[in-house]
Amino acid sequence: MVNLLAKSKIHQTYRQVKKIHRHRRKLKNKGIECCHVVSGYPKSGNTWVARMLSDAIRCKMIGYLSDVDERVPHETSLETDELLDDVVVVKSHHTVSLLTLGGVNPNDIVFVVRDPRDISVSGSGFLFASDNVPSEKRIDQMIDLMVETQKPKVRWQDLCWREFVQGAIDKDVLMVRYEDLLQDTAGSLRRILTRLGYARSDDQIEHVVRLHSFDASRVRAQASGRDDVLRYLRQGQSGVFQTYLTPRQRQRIESEFRYTMKYLNYL
Repeated sequence: MVNLLAKSKIHQTYRQVKKIHRHRRKLKNKGIECCHVVSGYPKSGNTWVARMLSDAIRCKMIGYLSDVDERVPHETSLETDELLDDVVVVKSHHTVSLLTLGGVNPNDIVFVVRDPRDISVSGSGFLFASDNVPSEKRIDQMIDLMVETQKPKVRWQDLCWREFVQGAIDKDVLMVRYEDLLQDTAGSLRRILTRLGYARSDDQIEHVVRLHSFDASRVRAQASGRDDVLRYLRQGQSGVFQTYLTPRQRQRIESEFRYTMKYLNYL
């Protein structure tokens, strides 16, 4: 049985890596030489970061690294003729190990991390109901998903939150906390841009930050009738777990993830 599970993990890893390689080749065939990947556990804020980063760099954003071309949305606010044509920003929920095995340079990876207690609330309504409303039952389901390690431990759904984040810590890629992004969005964006090798003025960065603020994003989604985008935009805050989590739920998360949460200054 152990051998079968090990073979399954190798097979699934190979399939995922092959998909990433295939999509990277597609991008290179289109003349795109530089691929910056913004990854993170779902509901950690990596979509927000990817949108800001693509506008700050002035390039296109792709929804998922291993998706087919028909499902690649352009999420930029800039006109097509204003964009760099050899750079792209990609949103991903891949582990750092899969990304690097798939040929992504570790220096091109931005990993967004968020307090797992807030993820349990934010993900509970989004992943387990269409109305995106947290409830005790839904939060328990989300915590189960975050805590219980599945097989073959390749996709984010297979890994507990601790393992998913630890992979980024071990690879020493650029990590950005969602909470720091909220507190100093411009400063955090500048740090990312500097790490990736881009120089932007304060005015340029502030413009991008205003464009992608939570309120501005909600207004834009409502005006365009994008209900699918509105589903992502619940509150855009940190510390919401204090309102929603029961003492039992909070204790479970803090017990399971204590070491990693302390490392990331969440405890």
